[in-house]
Amino acid sequence: MNRKTADRIIVKSNARMKMVLDWYYENKHWLDREPFLAPMESGVVELCEEQIEFTFENTRGVVEIAIYPTVQPNIPASIVFDYCQPPGRTGAGRAKTVGARPRAPVR
Repeated sequence: MNRKTADRIIVKSNARMKMVLDWYYENKHWLDREPFLAPMESGVVELCEEQIEFTFENTRGVVEIAIYPTVQPNIPASIVFDYCQPPGRTGAGRAKTVGARPRAPVR
């Protein structure tokens, strides 16, 4: 998937994200009984205040999610993992750290 041309959901503020999470928790009792359907097969969610975006793409029943910093848009994903049904179960977590440097020992 091309991040630059993918469909986007843009969350301008953490307050907006809190509204979505609050709505979910208020309705969790009936939402968890429903099958999960993503709003689109693939796309990008941009969290403006957090300066990150994550991509998601459904491939053969597994959703790959990758997290990128937006302050350096050309670096590889910071974290990549696979999500598969049933809800709450993650697949082979291909987690990787980008730009990590060994620390000098604290004395």
